[in-house]
Amino acid sequence: MIGLKQCPFCGSFPMVTPHAPKIDGNPLWMIGCEEDFCLFSPTGSGFGSKEQAITAWNTRTDDKHLGQLKNLLAVIHRDGGHYTEQHGLEKAYGDAIQKVLEWMPSQGD
Repeated sequence: MIGLKQCPFCGSFPMVTPHAPKIDGNPLWMIGCEEDFCLFSPTGSGFGSKEQAITAWNTRTDDKHLGQLKNLLAVIHRDGGHYTEQHGLEKAYGDAIQKVLEWMPSQGD
C-alpha cells in the first residue's frame, strides 16, 4: 500500500473513499481533504483504483505552480508576500480563504 502525503495547503491527511460503481461493478475512488476550509474536497470523476487515487494525490506540482500560489496569496493579503513569509504557507492559505469568503456577497444579498 502506498502512503498518503499530507495536503499541501491545510496539512491534513485526505480521505480515500469508494464512490458510485462503474459499469463493471467496481467502485470509482475519490480522494481529498475533509477540512471545511480546504479547497481540495473529494470531487471529480474518480479513479479506477484506490492506488491510482493515492498516486494522483501524492503527485505534487512543480515549483512554478508553488510560485504562482505565493504570488496569488501576496495579492490577496495585499502585502507583497510578507504575510506568507512571516506565518508560513499553510496559515497564509487558510487566512486567504477566510478573506475571500468575507469578500463574497452573502446568500441573502
